[in-house]
Amino acid sequence: FQRPGLDVFRNPPAFAALFSVLAAVPETPAALLWRAAGVAVFLTGLRRFRRDVLPGLSESRTGVLFAVAAVLALPAANNGQVNLFIAGSA
Repeated sequence: FQRPGLDVFRNPPAFAALFSVLAAVPETPAALLWRAAGVAVFLTGLRRFRRDVLPGLSESRTGVLFAVAAVLALPAANNGQVNLFIAGSA
């Protein structure tokens, strides 16, 4: 449900602020930085999830967890979607 004039951004205001900083950088490096930052936040969040929720997970099962998460996260990383930031921050 959208109201004309009120729904200016698709993403939360903090992400809009991040977009404005990247506007000063040429398009290709900005896109690469954005994607790298998204992957870093996502992997950090996944690592914290594994540490806090699954503390007894073996190294091989941790590898499986990260592999499955990578398969699910790769399309979002490829498209540069903000979903990685949101999932990694949760």
